[in-house]
Formats: sequence, structure tokens, C-alpha cells
Amino acid sequence: MIFTQIKNVTKSFFSERAEHEALLAYDFKLADFKTSLMRLCFSPLANWPLYILIVILYFNPFRYQFQMLGGVAGAVSFIYAPHWQIGLSFGIICSYFLGLINIPIAVALYFISQGEIHTVIAGSMIVGIFAGRSLKYFKLAVKLEGQTKRMMIYFNILQIISLVVATFISLYLYQYMTVAGFFSRTLFAYRFEFIVISLTLVYAVQLMVNAVWGHFYVRQTFEPSKIQTCYSTAQILRRLSFGSTMKTELKQQAAAKEAELKVQLADSSVAYLPKNILNAAQDEKTYLDLAQKYLG
Repeated sequence: MIFTQIKNVTKSFFSERAEHEALLAYDFKLADFKTSLMRLCFSPLANWPLYILIVILYFNPFRYQFQMLGGVAGAVSFIYAPHWQIGLSFGIICSYFLGLINIPIAVALYFISQGEIHTVIAGSMIVGIFAGRSLKYFKLAVKLEGQTKRMMIYFNILQIISLVVATFISLYLYQYMTVAGFFSRTLFAYRFEFIVISLTLVYAVQLMVNAVWGHFYVRQTFEPSKIQTCYSTAQILRRLSFGSTMKTELKQQAAAKEAELKVQLADSSVAYLPKNILNAAQDEKTYLDLAQKYLG
């Protein structure tokens, strides 16, 4: 079971897609609660393609030989200064406003591997990317309903906690390496390696915190009397990332569930059902209509 979900997660190629597909699978009843939660918790493992890029950059035979920023007049004094505010702001803008995660991380890795920017700028950029992503997730979560909303909010809080812990560990490591003279041996010494370690720390802490949370969260019980409204992720479908296979499954599920709801709501006996049940059914029908519209 665990290895099957890890395999499914790695097919997503980056964590955001794995997270979105896990939420959609649960909300649209394509997977049960336990399966979806496991996919959500293992989502950091989907970032393995970044490490292929890291290996390529590390063994790049032209490393340090072609510098784009260093060749710009007046840029040298700026890019080699520890402007953490610039890196943090740029990272937040990329992830929160532009919706870019892996691309700016890859850019930061490339520039630091070429000795183009200060270690502090690259490190703060990565922190900003993850911080902006969390802010955006909170913005999206408020539009959801029921258990899916709670799952997304709790998961996002864990990502913030993981980022804070990983950042403090990275700062301690940076201070240690600075005092020990690792960064003073040459202009480029150990800077790329430090950023790779910092990025790995973020993913590793996320994975550990997710695993602990998932272990206990999966044990919760749901009150049968409490009506859960599903399919609310239809409202943010255009802002989520998912593969073609998931899109096909969503289209089929939305069509089938909407047809089922139409039959149920057309039955005259539904008039005797409690109002909260009828309202939930109407909301779900609206979400399913919206999903089919977005999915084409």
C-alpha cells in the first residue's frame, strides 16, 4: 500500500501536482481518505527531477565559465552582496503571484552553481518560494468545503512549520560554515553544496512532519450525522495542477455523479429530507456542473 502510493506520487514529477491530485482524488471520491492522505504526506518525494538537475549542474564541465549577471556593468556589487530581502521578495512573487515553484528553484540553483549570486540571495529566494506557496494555499483553501478544506489548511500549516524548522537549521549551518571558513577558501567554494543541502532540508523536514501528522490524522473518525459537502475543489480547478489521466478520471466521475444527483433530486421523496441534506446535494450539483465546464 505504502510503496504503491509512493510510486504514484513520483509519477507527478513535482510536489504541487502530487498535492493537488491527492486533494482532488479525495474530494471527487476517486480515492478513499487514507489513500489520499498518504499521497499528500508523500508529496515531497515527487520533487526527484530537481535532483537530476542538481547532478547535471554539479558536474557541468562549463561551471563558472559563463556568467550572465557578472558580465553586466554595475551588477557585481549587487549580486555578491547578502540582500536577503531581494531574494525573499522575488521568491514570494514567483510562487504567490506567478504560480511558479520549480522554475525559480531551478534558476536559483543554476545561478548559485555558476557563482552568479550571493549564497544569502539564493537561500532566501528558496525560502520565499515556499512561503509564497503557503500563502497562496491559504487563499485557495478558504473557497473549499468540508473535510477537503480542513485537510488543505492543516497540511499547509505543517508546510509552514517545516519551512521554519528547515530555515533555522540552514541558518545555523550557514553560520557554522562561515565561521569555519568554508566559504572563504575560494569565491565559489561550497556555496552550491550549501543551497542543495538547504533545499534537501526543506523536503526532508516536510516529509517527516507530514508522516507524523498523517499517522495520527488518518485515525480520526467522522460523525455520520455531519453532512460533508464534496466536489468543492471544482471552484479552484483552473488553479490546480494535475495530469491528463487525472483529468479524464475527473470528467468521468463528475458526469456520473451529476447524473446520479439529478435522479436523486428529481425523486419526490427528497422533499421530506432535512434541509441541510438538500442544501448539500444542491451545492454538490453546482460544483459538479462547474467541474464539467472547466474540464471541457
